[in-house]
Amino acid sequence: MSSIDIIKSASGMYSIDKWIAIIQAVVNLAISIVLGQILGLGGVLLGTLISYILVAIISKPYLIYKYIFNKKPYKYFAIQLKNMTAMGIVVVISAIIFKFLKFDIGFINIILMALIILIVFLIILVIMFRNDKEYKYFYNLVLKKVKRI
Repeated sequence: MSSIDIIKSASGMYSIDKWIAIIQAVVNLAISIVLGQILGLGGVLLGTLISYILVAIISKPYLIYKYIFNKKPYKYFAIQLKNMTAMGIVVVISAIIFKFLKFDIGFINIILMALIILIVFLIILVIMFRNDKEYKYFYNLVLKKVKRI
């Protein structure tokens, strides 16, 4: 359950998105049939992903912001785009590092790969989110805990 679904449930407004599942099913069927004819099974999977993005990821936040918060959802979408961009950067940088280091499959190598991803993620996190109030709050919270130790 996403944060958007939790907000909708907490507000008690269950009817604002009652048609989303039906619309998503129709969009999924139409896109999957077309892409399935062109790309085969991959097209069906791509059609499902596209319908999920178009209907669930875009329309639910829009409806929640419009009818529950009485605001425009642009800020929400901007934050989500920034988060996805950060994750994409982490994936690309990690893939480049792994290409040069050429890890074998093994427990120790998996641990090393996880550590590399963690370090890249933390660096990107600091670079991209250091001016956000949420980052500053969490940073100060961690700093207080470290000072106690």
